[in-house]
Amino acid sequence: MRRRQRGFTLIELMIVVAIIGLLASIALPAYRDYTIRAKVSEVVLAASACRVTIAETYLSSSSSPGANAWGCEFNSSKYVQVVNTDDNGFLEYRAPYDMYSQASFPAEFFASLRTSDLASLVPDAKPSLQETMSNAARARMEEYRARRAAETQLFDASERSFETAFRLNPHDPLIRTERAQLLMAKSNALIRGGDPQSALVALDGIVAGPPLQAEAYYLGWAHTARGTAYNMLDEPEQALEALDLAKEYTPGNGRMWVLRAMVLQRLERLEDALEALASAEEHGVRDIEVYLTRAAIHADAGNLAEAREAVRTAEALYPGDPRIAAVRSRIGS
Repeated sequence: MRRRQRGFTLIELMIVVAIIGLLASIALPAYRDYTIRAKVSEVVLAASACRVTIAETYLSSSSSPGANAWGCEFNSSKYVQVVNTDDNGFLEYRAPYDMYSQASFPAEFFASLRTSDLASLVPDAKPSLQETMSNAARARMEEYRARRAAETQLFDASERSFETAFRLNPHDPLIRTERAQLLMAKSNALIRGGDPQSALVALDGIVAGPPLQAEAYYLGWAHTARGTAYNMLDEPEQALEALDLAKEYTPGNGRMWVLRAMVLQRLERLEDALEALASAEEHGVRDIEVYLTRAAIHADAGNLAEAREAVRTAEALYPGDPRIAAVRSRIGS
């Protein structure tokens, strides 16, 4: 009797390999996700202790101890690099970014790590205080959503989330500065695209709300950009008003002084325009715009010798620039 050889056919082996591959494609990402979640649990534990400490401080004291003075901050552990607190008792955690970016957590989970919902921890607080704390926590959640949307190029969604966060807590410096950065980029693109009217809407959003000292740079930049937009719209008076505000916040911005000189020239305030150019040079701006603007102002004032001197300086520093020929033809030299 012949013995039958027993084994697997090629089809059977292919089916087994396909099943193993399918299981691996499902199991390995889940395993990686659960591993990262286990690491993140250390952050959650760090939050628990700090949240209780902050809640107790709110109950026992009428004033804030100050940023990083709540008694629950620490500098490092295996998966948490630092835990900070601000004046209002909001928690900020820093951990290796790849630990979070590889896991598919919802935005609410991340936001809960960054802010403590004090309203739920202090049920005996006055309703107005509970509402303030709740709005502040929700604002930080919206701020996180806005940043995540911006990272994925969803700028409209990011702007909507920032506006919601700003309405909930217009005093939060983190929300205000990050919102300002987004609106700065948007207004820049609109000005470059020749749409100053829409740029003004974005810029007005930066200067809205109660001013904060930490925002001086953003406010100065915003008012300078508003001056640019109004100048493009042939409204030099409005432009000068915006530049007056910019001068208060960022007097060392040389570009603001150059723009101010151009606007003053349009208003036929030639002496003031020359003073603005001198201020621009004092603050380190020595490019071709300074010298060509100076030449045009002197030409308007009838000082052709000074105008030609400014043109010669521009030619020496920037030979071959086509803008020089236009100014030279204007002053007849």
